[in-house]
Order: sequence, then C-alpha cells, then structure tokens
Amino acid sequence: MKLQRKEISNEIIGKHSKINTKDKDDVKKYLSELIDLLNKYEYESDSDFLFCGRKKFVYDEINGILDGTIDSISNPIYFVLGSLEEFISSNNYINPSDDLYNNLKYSELINKNNNYSIRGIICLEEAETIRKIIKNILDHLDTFIL
Repeated sequence: MKLQRKEISNEIIGKHSKINTKDKDDVKKYLSELIDLLNKYEYESDSDFLFCGRKKFVYDEINGILDGTIDSISNPIYFVLGSLEEFISSNNYINPSDDLYNNLKYSELINKNNNYSIRGIICLEEAETIRKIIKNILDHLDTFIL
C-alpha cells in the first residue's frame, strides 16, 4: 500500500501544536507515532521527485535550526515540528533559482514536479528524507529540551 500525501496530511496537520514541545517524552512519542505511520506503507523510487525548491528550503531551515546556524527562533522544537509537517503535507514548489538542478531547465523541473505532485503519493526518496529529518530532530532534542 502506498502513502497518499492527502492521507498523511489529514493525520498530522496541526498535531505538533497539541503536544508539549518542552517535554522530551512528548516530542519523542509524537515522532515515534510518525515513524510508525510511515512504516505502515511501501515506497517506490520516483525519478520525478525533486529535492529542490520549497522542500529543500524547509529541509535546510530545519537543519539550520537544529545545528544552531539559525538561532532566532523562540521555540525551536515547535517550529521544527511544524516545518516537518509542512514538508510532509505540502507539494513542492519550484523556484526559478532552481534552474539547472540536475541539469534540467526550469520548465523541465516544473513538468517533473507537476507529474510527481499529481500522483499524490510519497515516494521512497521523500520518505527517506522525512526519516532523516526525524532522526536529526531526535539527535538534537537534548540541545533544545533539557
């Protein structure tokens, strides 16, 4: 069974705002439930998945907050969990600055991204990226929650 973006969106949107992001156990439980949800599905590789545009921006922003290169966020874990929800729930948006990503012109990127988005399924590459984000959050919890 493949994971539909709409299905997981309905499951997780706003969920981070209902947990105590200052309690390490609550955050771990939330992330564990998310991993369990991801693990219920099978994933296939999709050459139309593009790791650029808005997805790459959100990914970099999460990692910047976690590694301390972005430090102006008042509640970093809350922000990061909300960004994770956005990464999972939202389709990607390609920017003109992504031109020549993987040696593809902007118009080709738009076409590939549209093809991927229309299917509405989270592919193997995206699922692996989500798992990387979750692992990185778990690895940095002690930095933000004592």
